[in-house]
Amino acid sequence: SGRLSLLFIITLYISAVLKNNLSGYLFNPSFGEPVNLLIITSTVILPFLLWCVSSWCLTVLFSGEGTMGQIMMAVSYCTIPLMVSNLLCTVLSNVLVGDEAVFVTVIEGFSILWFVFLLVAAMLETHQYSFIKTLVTSLFTILGMLIMVFVAMLAADLVQQVLVFVNSIYKEITYRSM
Repeated sequence: SGRLSLLFIITLYISAVLKNNLSGYLFNPSFGEPVNLLIITSTVILPFLLWCVSSWCLTVLFSGEGTMGQIMMAVSYCTIPLMVSNLLCTVLSNVLVGDEAVFVTVIEGFSILWFVFLLVAAMLETHQYSFIKTLVTSLFTILGMLIMVFVAMLAADLVQQVLVFVNSIYKEITYRSM
């Protein structure tokens, strides 16, 4: 259901925050620093949204059958291994020593591979593609995500330049009126 998939994304976000805050100091490079929720959001929520939008946009080009809601539900269900891995690695990082870091690395790597496998299977079923077409569509989805990030960065730079220009005009007008 849609509510359950939203719950999975929220839980993934919370598990990423917990991993960032509660991991042991041997396994956490940002131990003791304040939490930056913007970075966690840009590494958890933003890729989810970018994948869903890019996949939905490519559905039209590659004659897929998935709707935006179906894509969001499928991708959110695929994040379960990442959520479990975040929580398990958080607990293990407080118990293990530095020489046993390979266990945390293996768990994280396995969860990422499992996530990718589930994501490919979900796109295969959601859009009713063949396996090869699913792989090609996934590559184009990643390309679409990169293009959206590039356009957003260009737009942000343009807005910044316009604001600097307006600010300089305002300063010039106030200096001349004195």
